Amino acid sequence: MFDFSNFEEVGDYLVKIDGEAFKRSAISRYYYSLFDPVRLYLIFVLDEYEFRYGKDFHKRICKRLIDSQDDTEAELGLILDELRQLRNDADYNRDLGNDYFNEKLSDVKSSLKLGFEQLNALKVSPPYRL
Repeated sequence: MFDFSNFEEVGDYLVKIDGEAFKRSAISRYYYSLFDPVRLYLIFVLDEYEFRYGKDFHKRICKRLIDSQDDTEAELGLILDELRQLRNDADYNRDLGNDYFNEKLSDVKSSLKLGFEQLNALKVSPPYRL
């Protein structure tokens, strides 16, 4: 099975290349490097199979986490949603330029690091519902 967290390495490679397309693509890869492991956490750790596929499942996963009673899940949801919005901008917003994405890259990397920390904490101690 492909490990989407490897997309972080792809993002790291892309940010080293000059050009707006590479910065936009890096942001997209960074998002997916966290998104899929979070999705797998919900499916395989918490048995929430409704997140395998479906309409708007990116948005639904973020909402599910943000609405959680668990603070770690809620924070992870906010991080993932912020990255999702930046990924949408990178993929679809033609009005934003290279300077914008260059400025956002350090925030993206910080958010990504924190997101992985939160996810790893949840894997060690998931908030199972009783």
